Amino acid sequence: MGIKKLLKHSIRTAIIASSFSKNYLKLSEEEVNSLFISAIYHDIGKLFIPNEILYKEDKLTKEEFEIIKEHPTYSFNLLSYSKKFNDNILRAVKEHHERIDGKGYPLGLMRDEISYISKVLSICDAYEAMTTDRCYQKRKNREEAIIEIKNGLDAQFDRELGLFFIDFISKEEEFSFNDINYNYIPLINYIG
Repeated sequence: MGIKKLLKHSIRTAIIASSFSKNYLKLSEEEVNSLFISAIYHDIGKLFIPNEILYKEDKLTKEEFEIIKEHPTYSFNLLSYSKKFNDNILRAVKEHHERIDGKGYPLGLMRDEISYISKVLSICDAYEAMTTDRCYQKRKNREEAIIEIKNGLDAQFDRELGLFFIDFISKEEEFSFNDINYNYIPLINYIG
């Protein structure tokens, strides 16, 4: 059950990130591909987090949250063993929970210390998480998620990218993920 939820989140994040980076930010094909792969694998380290913590409905204890905060490092370490992932991918996977104000994790990076692709992934990851039902929170609609992103500018999110994302998501048709067959996703083979 856990891996299916993880895959759904990662695939949806990758679709949002690819659309935003290709159609709105006009990133190069290499950057779009790196972002897509980063989004697919960004949370793979959660496989090392106990399900009773990962899917806990109540508020996490401080100790449990410290365990959750290790998943970007687990993801980075796992992908580092393979020589198939470039530095942009590895950085984005490790930095996707860093914050502009330096209060993120695992490294406490801030502003320009965080890679551009990591900043893009962070916004797309957060938007997907906000607009999906979670065991600990009810999903937000697009307008509610946009308000959350606005409230996070200059703290959690890069202001310029956040405003670009808000403009993009406001104009984009609602993403429909109903036609994706999650039972057969041959992405795990990429690690090799």
